[in-house]
Amino acid sequence: MPEDRVVDSDGNVEAEGSTRASARGATCVECRLVADPGWTGWRAYHIADPERREDPVVWFYCPQCAYREFGGPGRP
Repeated sequence: MPEDRVVDSDGNVEAEGSTRASARGATCVECRLVADPGWTGWRAYHIADPERREDPVVWFYCPQCAYREFGGPGRP
């Protein structure tokens, strides 16, 4: 299960004990691969559950993990 990630006012994503993600890079929540500068094939998912009343989070997936988890475009 991916760690919860919080987006700060600068658009950076952070979680306790995790790396930061910004326009310069991201870390896959599944395999921990670091994005290349172009983020080619990467996907980001905005997760919000209004019933839990927690801040929304953003999870990043590399192309391989995104394909495995959600199908569609990417590398099998």
